[in-house]
Amino acid sequence: MDLSLTEQEDGEPDISQLTPIQEFYKDANILITGGTGFLGKLLIEKLLRSCNELSKIYLIVRSKNGKDMPSRLEDIFQDGVFDTLKRQYPKFKRKIVGIAGDCTLPNLGLSTENRKLLQDNVNIIFHAAATLRCEEKFKIAMATNVQATKDILQLAKDTPNLKSFVYVSNVYSNFTLDKIEEKVGKPVAPYGAFLELSKFPDKLLEKMTPILLDRYPNTHVFTKQLSEVVLNELGEGLPIGIFRSATIMSTYREPINGWINNEHGPAGVIAGIFLGLIRVFHCDKNLAADIVPADMVVNALISSCWEVGVEFQENERSQVKVYNYESTTENPLRWESVVEKIYENGKECPSVQAVWHPFVIQTKCFYYMKLMMFLLHTIPAYFVDVVSFCMGKDQSMVELYDRFHKVSEDLGYFVTNRFRFRSINIATMRSRMSVRDRDVFFCDLNAISWDDYFTNYFKGIRVYLLRDPLDSLGKGLSKARKLYWYHQILKTVLATLLMSVLWMSILCMFLK
Repeated sequence: MDLSLTEQEDGEPDISQLTPIQEFYKDANILITGGTGFLGKLLIEKLLRSCNELSKIYLIVRSKNGKDMPSRLEDIFQDGVFDTLKRQYPKFKRKIVGIAGDCTLPNLGLSTENRKLLQDNVNIIFHAAATLRCEEKFKIAMATNVQATKDILQLAKDTPNLKSFVYVSNVYSNFTLDKIEEKVGKPVAPYGAFLELSKFPDKLLEKMTPILLDRYPNTHVFTKQLSEVVLNELGEGLPIGIFRSATIMSTYREPINGWINNEHGPAGVIAGIFLGLIRVFHCDKNLAADIVPADMVVNALISSCWEVGVEFQENERSQVKVYNYESTTENPLRWESVVEKIYENGKECPSVQAVWHPFVIQTKCFYYMKLMMFLLHTIPAYFVDVVSFCMGKDQSMVELYDRFHKVSEDLGYFVTNRFRFRSINIATMRSRMSVRDRDVFFCDLNAISWDDYFTNYFKGIRVYLLRDPLDSLGKGLSKARKLYWYHQILKTVLATLLMSVLWMSILCMFLK
């Protein structure tokens, strides 16, 4: 079994003949919001590596956790995902311009000078900034996801040389429809009304939120849908695209296969099962696990931005174009298969940080899920924390499971219900791409081998999330064998106890 994590070949790529997409980005000045996030970093890296003849990338970055904009900008490029780029283009930072701003503030928190700088220079906009927390407060979600979209749209209107504008949305943003098509749905009320309501006091908004969300399970998908409405209603006459992505996981093949730097959503659940921490997963195992590799999302995003710009130049199209990027339609993978791949990789590439032999109960029954979580998560967590307290160690297991149970609650609706999509724009776009572009900006979900993907995914989990290098595989295998036998012994003991209790109960009934 090959346990190497690979990168692209070093050396200067041949740019003597640009592809149509590379030509589109040549000499362009690009504005990116959300550049400090997981997807944002990959987008920056890919643009600089595969469209290196672009002029500048402007990044709106806010001060956070005591760090100012220049410090946070520098932190972006310390990530290992930029190592290949650093070798190929050592002077790439010359193309990066940091802009102090904040998408949670009015007018993006931009100074007059910075706003004019962007208006005078920007040609392409990627708006990826958003709060991803499902339980985010209504006020914050509206400011970050809706008001910021309205503000950056106004900036786009004031930009005379705009070639293309793409907004990164969520494929579930219109889930209330029977079928999620590539068009913007109608909100339950005008977006302006919700923006006004978001100015109400926090305590009042907290009580009102369940009513305001109506059928929506959380503020994230609700505000994403409103953001799409803003673009659809106010973006007439502009080259605008809405790119809806399904659940984004680790990279498939570039710049490093299996790269991931967060444990949000299903990624955290899968990692927890892999480590033997999570033993109950609230999902319908027969439903499609609608996941997409992060690097392919970025390639499709860059390509859709190209198509939006080209179509606008050719036809002066005024309608917003929507792209659904999801695997359910093209290359479906069931949750049951995902769990099987966890078991397979738990045997072949186990981590030394595993706490138990991987096994999980998949159930879509809410009450059964609650019961089993109490038996298999909560009780063992309290037991471990009590033992840790007696030994003078930190107690963190109960807190860990509380966080997971919150994630499970957030995911529950989306992994226990079937969604139908109509997704044709990505396939149509691929047919328009040149042969070289289809390779450079590979985004064909039909071509994925899920077995290969998950093999590299769990290597990435080990190396990038758990900081467990692959050269510790021998120790991991040794520990995995011990945990397997502990698991079998525990099952035997529990089965014996259960049979004993049943036998004693039967004897008591007959002795009466």
